[in-house]
Amino acid sequence: MSFKHACFVSYSHGAHGVVQGFMEELQKTLDAQMEIYLKHSNFGITNTKDKLYFIDLERITTGTVVDEKIEEGLFYSVCMLVAYWPAYMQSDYCMRELEGMKKIEKLRKKHCNYPDNTECLIFPVYFRKPVQVHDIFPANGIDVSKYFLATGGISDAEQFATVIDEICQKIAEHFTCFNNKQEKLKDFFTKRASFTLPPAKPRKLTQTQPLISRMGAN
Repeated sequence: MSFKHACFVSYSHGAHGVVQGFMEELQKTLDAQMEIYLKHSNFGITNTKDKLYFIDLERITTGTVVDEKIEEGLFYSVCMLVAYWPAYMQSDYCMRELEGMKKIEKLRKKHCNYPDNTECLIFPVYFRKPVQVHDIFPANGIDVSKYFLATGGISDAEQFATVIDEICQKIAEHFTCFNNKQEKLKDFFTKRASFTLPPAKPRKLTQTQPLISRMGAN
C-alpha cells in the first residue's frame, strides 16, 4: 500500500455564502499549488483516479459509512489541513477528525522514527481567527482572515495564494520524506483496519496568544 492523497482537508460544513466562498477559494488554490509540486512527480499520485487532496464535500449526517469514508481518506493522506472558523469548535465530528489527525501523526512519526518535536503534519488555516488560541491546535496556525472580505469574498488573492503555496511546499517535503521511507511505513499501512475516529475530547482555552500570520513567523 501507499499514500492516496497528499493532504486531508477538515472543515465544518456550513451553508452560508461566506463559508462557501472561502472553501471554494481554498480548493481552487490547493488545486493549482498541489499540482505544481505533486501532480507530475513520482510520488504515486499520477492518474486521474487519485486526488491530490481529500475533502468531504457531501457529508450531511454522521454514520458508519461516513466514518469509514473519512477514516480511509485520513489514513492514506500524507498531511492534514484544518480550515477553521468558529463553527469548527462546535462540531463534535470535526473534533473527532482532529483527534484522528493527531493519532495518525503520532503513529506515522513513530514508524518513521521522527522525533516528537519535528514539524507538525497538521496545518491549521484560520479563516476567522479565534479570540483565544485553543490548546488542541498545533502552534503552526496561519491566519488568512485579512485576505478575505467580511462577505467571504477574497480581497488579496495573490497573498492568499502565497501563504497556501508555503503550506503546499511543506506537504511536498513531507511527501518526499515519507516516499523515501516506504520500507518503514509497511507496518504502518497494516494498521488501517484498526484505525477508527476517536471520540471528541472536551474543549478548553489557553491564555490568549498571537496567531502566526505567515509560515515560519515567530
